[in-house]
Amino acid sequence: MMNRRQAIAAAQWLASRNGGAAQSPLLVVFSGPAQSNTIGLMDPTLVTGYPGIDTPNSSITFVQKNAPAAVAPPVFVTEGPSSLGPRVSPIGGSYAAGRAGVELSMLPELSTALGGRTVYGIKLAVDGSSAVNHWDTNGLTTDLMAELYALIDTWSATWGIDNLADNMLIVPNQGEADTGQTYAVNFAAWESILITKLRGRYGNVRILITATTSTSDTTGNVRAAQTAIAAKYTRVRWVGCNDLTLRDVAHYNDQGYAVLGSRLAVAGAELISDAARTTPYVKAIGPITVASSVQSITPTLPPHAADDILLFVVAALGNTSYTLSPDNGFTAVTGGDVHDGGNALNARLQLFWKRAASGAESAPTMTDLGGDDSKIGLVLNLGNCKATGDFWSAIASATEATDTSVSFPTLASTVVANALVLNIIATRADVSAAQGSAWVNADLAGVMELHDDHNTSSAGYGLIVVEGRKAVAGAVAATTGTLATTSDKAMITIAIAPP
Repeated sequence: MMNRRQAIAAAQWLASRNGGAAQSPLLVVFSGPAQSNTIGLMDPTLVTGYPGIDTPNSSITFVQKNAPAAVAPPVFVTEGPSSLGPRVSPIGGSYAAGRAGVELSMLPELSTALGGRTVYGIKLAVDGSSAVNHWDTNGLTTDLMAELYALIDTWSATWGIDNLADNMLIVPNQGEADTGQTYAVNFAAWESILITKLRGRYGNVRILITATTSTSDTTGNVRAAQTAIAAKYTRVRWVGCNDLTLRDVAHYNDQGYAVLGSRLAVAGAELISDAARTTPYVKAIGPITVASSVQSITPTLPPHAADDILLFVVAALGNTSYTLSPDNGFTAVTGGDVHDGGNALNARLQLFWKRAASGAESAPTMTDLGGDDSKIGLVLNLGNCKATGDFWSAIASATEATDTSVSFPTLASTVVANALVLNIIATRADVSAAQGSAWVNADLAGVMELHDDHNTSSAGYGLIVVEGRKAVAGAVAATTGTLATTSDKAMITIAIAPP
């Protein structure tokens, strides 16, 4: 995963782009649950390798307001290791100057990345127990949009921040603890809040999409909902969080929140700096499509535009070989079919692709085969890829025996510089929880899990996608990691070429 050291290096690069010119203060607006997962007082002594989270910083001011009628806890509990016991501190008052988890992990690094720019943070804390969607007004008897407007208007005036379209960053802290489908439905409300209402009032404000609790996203709806908004609108980015270390089934630990804050800082600095993306990146991820043994698969395409690469990824039975009909312009990736045919219950991974001609492409259908088993698929949208010919510059595949260790295939060379390296794995783990963790590769920068969804259909299937970046052309050693459950594995490592 991208750690704080990598985030600081990225921040220094961005700071060099910004020069020393005087800049207006920046207002960062957080909103989300009033529970400890985002505003717990983090104890730096419990965060190994992440010192100084609560160190005073003259460039940072942070305040919080609990929404009226919200049932806020009287104390906020650290997200420290449970073995050390909770540490509590009263917060009190309508507004609270406070040290926060994600918030004050992010804000100092954001200021550094923007050349020391003054950054103010505010948060409207909504009762996290009222509904899985923290903007549901059920039981709150208040207009949360009016509360958020008042908070933004009051503090921007107090701090002398004008032109909020260019000097404000919105970070909605929606959690992922509900089911994937429920989250996706609720997240549609965010589109109205963020795009229609906030942008209608303040202009084309910048927005970062992430999640501040863990996920039970067994069908990919959470990630699809987040990436869809980022792909659909300008000045919006999504920040991956599926690989963060958990404290329990619903919350990241302190290190996880600190890393998420670092990622938000780098992505936020890129947005504020209007740093154009010039290398390949995962633009959006569609939801998982699950088919039974007698069904075909027609996946849902994520939002896309002309020249985007649509990559259809399928996990299926080891001794089957699927074709597309109709293919609607999708074709097999050369070298993108891997399996161990010696056992029918082993995993198979197949890749198909298409270069989009417009923003309204039609999905292919992977036909059913007699006597096969269940199968799953999803589509990745890749932006800033090579404009002609194959979109990849190198590819390798491998299978592994049934165990919990993972060692992806190596690449002799990416052939080109500034490649995006995707590690994709199909498993046969018969579980519903995410499985991957501890992904590392010294040859790649920004190693991060983008997608990890498993289900219990028939014998069970799962797909994991891990990305990394290779700035200089050359060999790529194996990306390694761990699965929570023993499984057979079919794996592909593919280097995506830049324009």
